[in-house]
Amino acid sequence: MDIKEYIASGILELYVLGQLSPEEMSAVEAMQAEHTAVAQEIYEISKTLEQYGQLSSVTPSPGLEDKILSQLSPKSPPDTRGKPKDDGTNNPTNLGRTFTLLITGLALGLIPLFFSKKQFNDELSELKTELAKCEKITKDNAQEIALIQKLNSPNNKIFKLAPTAGFAGVDLYLHNNPSLKQNIIQIIKSPTIRSDQAFQLWALKDGQAPQPMDVFASSSDFVEVGFVDDTKTYAITIEPAGGSQTPTMTNLIGTIGVE
Repeated sequence: MDIKEYIASGILELYVLGQLSPEEMSAVEAMQAEHTAVAQEIYEISKTLEQYGQLSSVTPSPGLEDKILSQLSPKSPPDTRGKPKDDGTNNPTNLGRTFTLLITGLALGLIPLFFSKKQFNDELSELKTELAKCEKITKDNAQEIALIQKLNSPNNKIFKLAPTAGFAGVDLYLHNNPSLKQNIIQIIKSPTIRSDQAFQLWALKDGQAPQPMDVFASSSDFVEVGFVDDTKTYAITIEPAGGSQTPTMTNLIGTIGVE
């Protein structure tokens, strides 16, 4: 049996409300003992009904009780001849009042709670979505604070990109910190690239081929990239989105000297 379909069938709500036959109740209890998901769902349903009972309780209108009792009362007075005096304990009207109030409470309480479960779950799902957004914002803020701390390091030095002739309008800086072995690119103005392209950083050393490094986009103001010891010059090119092993010199944006 598919547990998700079983849970979605509505039988667990009826179980919590006591609306199942003894055989059906036993079957649900067996499923509860066998499957943790079923037991958890029964717990959630019970908790939902309890919470909505507190938040969404309905108070009957003042005239509702009298109206119901008037409809249940006998049309003529009962024949009491030969009967012992009643102290009120077994009075049909009193029993009817008790029974009516019980049924009214169930009708005005449990039934709305049962049909409010979907609304409650929808609101709970929306709340979880908002909490996830808050957690993401908190995480992003923590990352930004950590980045600011790196940028404010006393050993951090800033070097400006020297653009090539075809990219004269580019405004880009490299925050270089040899003691922490970190590089952070600050993008003020970058070239427009296609969706299948990206920027790529290269480490340049005398007598060696350019070393391919990080591939990044220009969606962020600051991009933390790799660090290579003893590198005096870095370069940035436009490459295919996945990056390249050798730089495309016709797309060389510029170089950054870190001496």
